[in-house]
Amino acid sequence: METKLKAKVNGTVRFFYRYPPAAMGLYFVLYDIAFCALESWRRPVHLVHCRLDDLISFCRFAVIPYVMWFGWVPLMLIMLMLKSRGLFWRTFGGLAAGTSFTLALYAVYPTGLRLRQSVSGVDFCAQLVRLIYRTDTPTNVCPSLHVFVTVVILLALFNADWTSVRFRRVNGLLGLAICCSTVLLDQHSLIDVVLGIILALWVFAVFCRIPAPSVQDWMQPRQRALRSGEERGW
Repeated sequence: METKLKAKVNGTVRFFYRYPPAAMGLYFVLYDIAFCALESWRRPVHLVHCRLDDLISFCRFAVIPYVMWFGWVPLMLIMLMLKSRGLFWRTFGGLAAGTSFTLALYAVYPTGLRLRQSVSGVDFCAQLVRLIYRTDTPTNVCPSLHVFVTVVILLALFNADWTSVRFRRVNGLLGLAICCSTVLLDQHSLIDVVLGIILALWVFAVFCRIPAPSVQDWMQPRQRALRSGEERGW
């Protein structure tokens, strides 16, 4: 029984390793379910605030890099998957571990903000900010997942041997704009940003430095089993 279960687990792992989009899709679905459940869980929260938050002026134009994050993240993961499969798996594993830890932290120690102000204006950016405010509650904020994911991906891109200097600079500036947008839109406190960066550095140091096995490594147990079966006349 244990051998069959182990074989099924190994088979599942090999499948997801050979088809990374399936692994990303499955995790993102599970993440969205967990995050939406936490968002709908009404309970007392611990307010996050520091004096520097009061010195940061609201800027509705910061919504542009903030929203770009939702397309930039999957695009960079796809590029890593196509260019460097090993680095992709270390990065994706670190992201999955870090976001799972953060969701668990949200459940145990719920956090929230009271930084948001009423947004006036009828221009595109103002309407987009109001839409974000309606759909994204000011809870489950510390550490910032926006910042955490951004920094981990930037660290992976900066350590990839196929990225050019211009590519790193452009993405570095975009990543900086994304991190700044979280506080300029009153979506996060500076405390959330700092803790998101610290978590990203820790995750990268632990996960993204671990050598990732190749597809051949995952297939070796099956190949040995097939050879053994052939020798036994199966």
